[in-house]
Amino acid sequence: MQLEASPLPPVLDLVGAGHAAVFGAPGSGKTRLAIELVAARVAGGLDPSEVLVLAATRRTAASLRDALAVRLGITTRGALARTASAVAYDLVRARTGRAVTLLTGAEHDQVIGELLDAQALDGDGPDWPDGLSAEVRALRGFRAELRELMMRAVELGVGPDELAATGRRADRPEWIAAARFLAEYAEVKEQLRPTQFDSAELGAYAAAVVRGSLDDPADESALGSLSGLRLIVVDDAQEATEASASLLAAFAARGVEVVAFGDPDVASNGFRGGRADLLGSLESVLGGPVRRVELPVVHRGRAAHRRLVSQVVAHVGTALGGAHRAATVAVEAHDDELEPVIGIDATSAAAEGAQVAAVLRERHLLDGVPWSAMAVVLRSGAEIPAFARALAAADVPVTGGASRTALRDAPGSAALLEAAAHVVGIESLSAESATGLLTGPLGHLDRVGLRRLRLGLRHEELAAGGTRTADELLVDALGAPGGFATLDSSSGRRAGRLAALLDAARRAASRGATVEELLWLLWHDSGLEAEWAAQAGGSGVLADEANRSLDEVVALFAAARRFVEREPDAPARRFVDEMRQNALPRIPSPPSAGPTWSCSPRRRR
Repeated sequence: MQLEASPLPPVLDLVGAGHAAVFGAPGSGKTRLAIELVAARVAGGLDPSEVLVLAATRRTAASLRDALAVRLGITTRGALARTASAVAYDLVRARTGRAVTLLTGAEHDQVIGELLDAQALDGDGPDWPDGLSAEVRALRGFRAELRELMMRAVELGVGPDELAATGRRADRPEWIAAARFLAEYAEVKEQLRPTQFDSAELGAYAAAVVRGSLDDPADESALGSLSGLRLIVVDDAQEATEASASLLAAFAARGVEVVAFGDPDVASNGFRGGRADLLGSLESVLGGPVRRVELPVVHRGRAAHRRLVSQVVAHVGTALGGAHRAATVAVEAHDDELEPVIGIDATSAAAEGAQVAAVLRERHLLDGVPWSAMAVVLRSGAEIPAFARALAAADVPVTGGASRTALRDAPGSAALLEAAAHVVGIESLSAESATGLLTGPLGHLDRVGLRRLRLGLRHEELAAGGTRTADELLVDALGAPGGFATLDSSSGRRAGRLAALLDAARRAASRGATVEELLWLLWHDSGLEAEWAAQAGGSGVLADEANRSLDEVVALFAAARRFVEREPDAPARRFVDEMRQNALPRIPSPPSAGPTWSCSPRRRR
């Protein structure tokens, strides 16, 4: 983000002192104004440690940190821009004095799944309605809905007893069953995972810490560097959850000034408990007067874009919003100098993909627009894979598509996890698993090569007077170094390299290597690193597949690194076992090149 040196004094005067809610349409300069507000307050005497900027995501927080560093031009003792979860994490860690772990969605899903399985096995779980049978409760979608219900209950301070009472009043037996599950979950978690919190629990705990510091001076130390906070600036406030709102209210009770920027019309976090009405209801949240400011001018886009946006948001509830929908465009060019807003009316998904691909190719080939400067926004992440395939079939390169596959099922990472499972002793070699390893990315054998390998082992066994089957011979040879040394063929040499690789990994595991070190040994020494990197540098289907596999491996190593950092003494076996049970898709890495994908109406910065 490139900032100009000139401040915005007229608009800053509108914000004024005290709590404020600033409404602005996309492109009206909300983020720029937030940065200028921080710069003005620091220039007016506030120390940077007394200012905190809250962003909706880690990615936007990083962008804001860079922009603030450029704008202020001074060294600060800590990060000025952070997410609410990061602030809550520090508060809870300081209060408890223990290493706190933030449960990811995948880890939370796994805990819930394990408890559901245990209840089904014991037959002593909640009395779920007939529509929520054991088969339904085994589905990932059920666990996701149950997890969201539990998190919203925690954010709102609704305990198991209150949830059950609400279920009885509303005649919702599933709420009553969920209340009993929530009570048992809390008990199990307290016993087995006392230092692990999901984002809702972490936010609620942090808000309690801040509120407690008002009544107990001894708790002041738990706030750390935030004890002297005087100003909180919230960017994209429409994405804040109930836990974030509680945290803001707790700081406001300490006398901290809160200035929130956002646009309720572009809220996309509602399915995670986001409060699109936070700006409009900020006065009731903070418990004090709040100045309302509407930014009247849009500095990005043109009148045609504003008309299109107005038509769309006219069907969206106002969420206690302001008059920002009436914003006008700052500079308007002649319509004949600009590209029109095109509407595509397709009879099928395939036709829609073909027409969108035609528009993208036309802009790229005729107008010279780089692929990386074009974006396709879809309604949900579930639509991305099919649409990406349609564009790829039309020779439009795509990147940034959200993976809908868990790491245990993605081909690139699954091969490493399968090998690691045998290395750490989770799973013994069988004929089926040995075949999978040999014909997978690590073994590089095709079906013809595998057949020749089995025939070669069987001929040697018969010549020696043995009676073992080809399956038994395959398992024995792969489980020992040098098991294929007597086979002088290309398939035998490939199988021998895989056997030596697995043996080296077993020896490393016996010496106490971390899971990150084990995965790196399997990845690097197998030659996959160099092979896939070379393929990814090309073009076509093979390059696309190599890029996807590399993304999967990077995500696996990121998960392994987090595991080792959180629990350095935990055995590698535990990580491998957890990953093989985790059925949730990975969170995709930010796109690096090519047309950008998004599945929410977030504005681009």
